[in-house]
Amino acid sequence: MPRSWRPDECGQTEPIPALVAVAAVCLGVSLYAGYAANALPGTSDRAVEETTLDTVWTDLGDDGLYDPNADALETLSSETLPDGYHVRVTISVEDVRGEQRIVDRVRIDAHGDDDPGLPPDGARTASRSIPVIDEELPGDVDVGTLSVEVWE
Repeated sequence: MPRSWRPDECGQTEPIPALVAVAAVCLGVSLYAGYAANALPGTSDRAVEETTLDTVWTDLGDDGLYDPNADALETLSSETLPDGYHVRVTISVEDVRGEQRIVDRVRIDAHGDDDPGLPPDGARTASRSIPVIDEELPGDVDVGTLSVEVWE
C-alpha cells in the first residue's frame, strides 16, 4: 500500500552542522590545492631552470632554428630572464668525432652585467635539443643542445 507524504517525515539538517560540513569541505579543497600547486612541475621556484629554458628558446628560436651567425644570444637581457638569478646559456653541437663543440655561450648576472663568473656546483641546469644551422654549410641543420644554468 502506497504511503502518503507527510511534512513531518521529511529529513532536515540543522543549519550549524551544515555550515560546519561546508567549511570542512572548503578547507579540504584548499589544502589539496595548496599541496598540488607545490607538487606540480613548473608551479614553484624549483622549476626556474625549466622556465628559463623555455623563455630563452622562445627568444632565440623565432623560426624554429638557431642561427649561430645571427648573434641572437647577445640580445638576451635581464628583463627576459628570472629576477635575482645569474644565468649561463650555452648552445653546442656534436661534431663528426662525436664531441660536443660550443657554438655560442653567454652569461648574464642578476643585474644585467655580461659576466657573473662561473656557475657554482649547485647551479640548476636544464637542456633540450634544438635545430642549429650549420656554420660551414648554411643549408644543413645540425642537432644542437640548448643548456641553461641558473643560480642565485
